[in-house]
Amino acid sequence: MHPDIEKLINIAKESGELTEKQKEIIMRKAEKLGEDVDEVEMLLETIIHQSPQKKENSARIKMRKCPNCGAMVPATLVNCSECGMVMESEAESSAQNRDYISDIQREFKRIDDRKQRKDENKYVIEHNKHEEKMNVIRSFSVPLTRDAQIMAFNYAKARFDALKGNGSGWAEDESRAWLAKAQEFYRNVATMSNLDGNSQQWLKSNEGILQTKYKSPGTFWIILGLIIMGVIAFFIVKGSGLL
Repeated sequence: MHPDIEKLINIAKESGELTEKQKEIIMRKAEKLGEDVDEVEMLLETIIHQSPQKKENSARIKMRKCPNCGAMVPATLVNCSECGMVMESEAESSAQNRDYISDIQREFKRIDDRKQRKDENKYVIEHNKHEEKMNVIRSFSVPLTRDAQIMAFNYAKARFDALKGNGSGWAEDESRAWLAKAQEFYRNVATMSNLDGNSQQWLKSNEGILQTKYKSPGTFWIILGLIIMGVIAFFIVKGSGLL
């Protein structure tokens, strides 16, 4: 090998690092001097892999799991190399997901804590609160990542379980809306690609949510509820002096 090429290679060895610029200069010099460029490139690759600096840097590389597809990728990547998902730290992702749940809980509390004015009809107030809650449930959304969708599913299913069979028509409406949301979040996870084993197991253990049918109260209870509401409305109107 030409002495000039050997000299450049030795400089790279002594520095413990071969930059792209150094490699480009050596390859150009080798081609100009008529050296076998493939042989020179192979020698350079050997130097790179044997470099203590390279080994040290490799040992320091931390890996983390993509929250969307579950692939293990370098923690320094901004986007997952497998699915393209924008990567956040695990702490940031979990905290952000919890914030979505906290936001909807605060919204429900704000609605429940609203004071009734003396000139307002109690039934009308409760009806308006119910409509607001239904709108909040329907608009509830989280980022389209596996962890966020699973957390939202768990919350929606818990609300559905807590409200179903309550007996109140408004509670039943909200329970039905939460069931629809839980099914929506489940389907979002099911359509994601490259899910890991834990995610596949989660899907299997919760697949029953798609077969869950909301059972409306029986006809008797619906009629009874309408009668009771009619009686209450009658006394409200009578008390107002309209009758």
